[in-house]
Amino acid sequence: MRTTSTPLISIIVPFYNIEKYLPQCIDSLLNQTYSDIELLLVDDQSTDGSAAIANDYARRDLRIKVFHITHRGLSGARNYALDRCRGEYIMFVDGDDFVEQDYCKAALDLAQKHQVEIVSFGYNEYWDDDKRIVSLSTANPRLLSHDEALKELITRKDIMYNMVWNKIFHRRVIGDIRFPVGRTYEDIAVMYLWFHRLNTGCYLSDKVLYNYRRFRLGSITARGTSVECVSDRLHNELERMEFFKLHYPALVHEQGKQLAQMCFWSSKLYDRKSPIGQEIKKALRDYRHEELAYLSGAGKAKLMAYYFAYYYTPAVLKVYRHFRGRRHT
Repeated sequence: MRTTSTPLISIIVPFYNIEKYLPQCIDSLLNQTYSDIELLLVDDQSTDGSAAIANDYARRDLRIKVFHITHRGLSGARNYALDRCRGEYIMFVDGDDFVEQDYCKAALDLAQKHQVEIVSFGYNEYWDDDKRIVSLSTANPRLLSHDEALKELITRKDIMYNMVWNKIFHRRVIGDIRFPVGRTYEDIAVMYLWFHRLNTGCYLSDKVLYNYRRFRLGSITARGTSVECVSDRLHNELERMEFFKLHYPALVHEQGKQLAQMCFWSSKLYDRKSPIGQEIKKALRDYRHEELAYLSGAGKAKLMAYYFAYYYTPAVLKVYRHFRGRRHT
């Protein structure tokens, strides 16, 4: 039974076949300067030695709980832990990443000092060989109101990205909202809903507390251009567009820009007659006003040419090129 008056932090770590990286992850969490934590390790039916590693750590430290579940994917594993965690605050760590020693204390101190329900902080990106690529953090740490935080989240400026792992959350904002099972880019699907529940706001910190392993072979990031991932990303962006049209009409143009950029990027990867190409085409058609409203000048011309020429008829592209050529003569 807990007798301490300090808040309990639940740290959720899903893992699947990452025996090479899991010890470093767990060690970094057990060696925190803030000790009032519970560590929920969710084994998503690993077939390597990952499960045995987690079990061994649990025997040595009572703060660790290990759950072995039938393969549910990242979302299902996180949801499983969310339904069982006890902490007043919740943090997420991917099992192939690791954190700084003051990861918990620094994030919690900021949340309590500024009386906010979410704190977003900086992180380091690493290659698979533990070579650091870059350190990312804001140059302007500041307190954000409810609407300011949502705008930052949509525009993806500074470090207010959609990842759950560079933040600490008060459990109230998460509540009963869970990750969509079976869908990639699941962070995008829930983050704006959690931010929607903010009462006191969010703090954007310049502290670098998390170490993210980028482009690990077999990770979701490494296969981010697959049809499945692009389709899921599009689905998430369209859901968010409808939510903002209903609740935050002043921010619809910002979401339109993100949707346009996502479609523009992904449309280069696939034939426009393919199923995913048709999904992108429909998104462009249905939301063309929102997508183009925020763009101007060369950016708008470029997108209009690509969308309404490449996706509709080569004749339009021919006309566009003709007038563009005349403009520069």
